Amino acid sequence: MQNLARELTWVLVFVAAVVAASPAFAEAPGQTRWLCWYNQDTTVRCVLKVAAMDADAAERSVAIARPAAGAQPLPGNVREIIRAEQAIVGAEVSIPMFSHPEDPALMEQLADFAMCYGKPDCTVDFWRPAAIVAMLD
Repeated sequence: MQNLARELTWVLVFVAAVVAASPAFAEAPGQTRWLCWYNQDTTVRCVLKVAAMDADAAERSVAIARPAAGAQPLPGNVREIIRAEQAIVGAEVSIPMFSHPEDPALMEQLADFAMCYGKPDCTVDFWRPAAIVAMLD
């Protein structure tokens, strides 16, 4: 039994090392990173983990940040999300959904668009508590 526990420990250490070395878990330099989760209510919550390297370039890369002539400018908090500056690292942003989600994939897509607006140098990591992951098909 003791040998089995030791072997299992080594297997777990090996798996953890492989996952940590995986490109999917590596942080790309200059990559804006958000962490989002479903709050088990009618909101998705997100926190900026890594700020944009160049907030001006981030804003220029989003089409809605450049409104047409005569259009209303974006609200300040939307500009803050698009710019993803160091000043909002760690601040929580709430995305209202108005109902409980039926499709987790669409909820994650909503979070990705609301935080990154299609910017190629921006990623959203969607966190799921272990209890929720265990219930997924």
